[in-house]
Amino acid sequence: MSFVNEKIPEADLKRIDFSKVADPLSNRPIFPPHEWTIDRDRDIALISLGGGIGENARYPHFFLFYWQGRIIHVQLSSKFTGDFPTNDLEVTWKLLFHSRLEGVPEQELIATLKEALTCHGYLGFDCRDQVKACHFDFDGQHSIGG
Repeated sequence: MSFVNEKIPEADLKRIDFSKVADPLSNRPIFPPHEWTIDRDRDIALISLGGGIGENARYPHFFLFYWQGRIIHVQLSSKFTGDFPTNDLEVTWKLLFHSRLEGVPEQELIATLKEALTCHGYLGFDCRDQVKACHFDFDGQHSIGG
């Protein structure tokens, strides 16, 4: 199986404890998310927490990356060409930061992140059909945190 976009089932919200995850801006607990991009076979999911949109955004776009019971933070910026009404939107994601994931090589983490972002699209599920291509500017110049 590969990544799919879906509403988070109630059983998964009970299985995964999001109560200890802090919002990256306020440092308060996040509200339980309601949708994600998940690969159920690998038990890996990408969850958008919001943030900046476009290359001139004040804040990066914040994501949680759930990996087989562990959660790390990922921050990206984005730029796009095209527009929504014509369904020719192309998105370029730039990796700014990711937390370490003990026991997972960084190359594997980044490859899996690209897979998840390609499925996720851009602004979420409502816009996924309007994204014709996702590109990546993962140049190795990002920060890695604990």
